Amino acid sequence: MYISTKEAAQRWGISERRVRVLCQQGRIDGAMKSSWAYLIPSDAQKPRDGRQLRHRRQTHSSSTRIDLARLEAVQAEKSEEFAERCIAALPSFLLASFALASIRVSDADLTAIAAQRFSSELEFAPTILLANMRSLLQSYVRHYQRGVPIPPLGETALLEAMERLGQGLEPLGGWQIDEREAVAEALEVLVLQDSREFFDASVLERALFWYAEIIRIAPFSAYNELLAAVIYAQILIGGGWVPSLGSLEEIDEVRAALILTQRRGQYRHLIEVVAESYRSLTENSD
Repeated sequence: MYISTKEAAQRWGISERRVRVLCQQGRIDGAMKSSWAYLIPSDAQKPRDGRQLRHRRQTHSSSTRIDLARLEAVQAEKSEEFAERCIAALPSFLLASFALASIRVSDADLTAIAAQRFSSELEFAPTILLANMRSLLQSYVRHYQRGVPIPPLGETALLEAMERLGQGLEPLGGWQIDEREAVAEALEVLVLQDSREFFDASVLERALFWYAEIIRIAPFSAYNELLAAVIYAQILIGGGWVPSLGSLEEIDEVRAALILTQRRGQYRHLIEVVAESYRSLTENSD
C-alpha cells in the first residue's frame, strides 16, 4: 500500500516539497515515481537527517543564575489557578511580544480589542494581528484546561499558526512557507534538533529555543517575530507555564540576548534574562 507525498508530509511534519526532494535523492526506502507523482510505501520511515546541527544544547540549568527546576515547581504548585493567572498575564505578554517585533501597541489598544472595537490609535494590520494573537493564546489556555496536548511542532503546525495569526492579512495565494531550499532545510534541522537535543529540556528552555530559531529562520514573508511568540506561548501554556517575555522595561535586555543568540547559537544568556522575569512573576504571585 502506498501514500502520496502530501500524506507523507502530514505524517512526518515537513513540507510536501521536502518529501519530493527526499524522494529525488533516493532517501525514502521503496519510494517510486509513477507518471508525474511519487508513491511512498505506507510503512516508510522518515529519513534521518545526517547533517550537522547548528549548535548543541548546553547544560543551562547548572550555569544560569536562576534555578529552572525551582521555577517549574512553582508553576506546578499553582496549577489549579493556572487559567486565571494565564489570562491575567496575557496583556503583558502581548505588549512584550509586539514590542520585540517593533510594533507599538498600548494598554488602551488592548482594552479596545478586549471590548471588540477598533482602537483609534492603532493601524489596521496591527489591530488584526493583536486581535488574532489574543484569540490564539486564549484558545491555548482552553486546550490546557481540557487536557488537549500540543500538536507535534513542525512545518504543518507553523503554517496552521500563521494562518490563524495572519487571518485577514493573507498575501495573494494565502500564507506559504518560503520556498527556498535553505529555509526548508533549516526547518527540518530545527525539528530534528528539538527531538534530539531538547526532548528532555525544561519547558522554558525548549520554548525559547523555538522562539529564537523561528525568528532566525524567518519562514514567512512577514510577522515571523509574532509567530515565534505564538509558538513560544503554545509550548509554555501546554507545559503549565504562564507565558512571559518580561516587562516592557526589560525588552531591551531580551532583545540584546536574542541578538547574541542569533550570532553565537547559545541560549544561556537569553534563558537567564527571561528566567529572571519569571522569578519576579512568581515572587509577585506568592
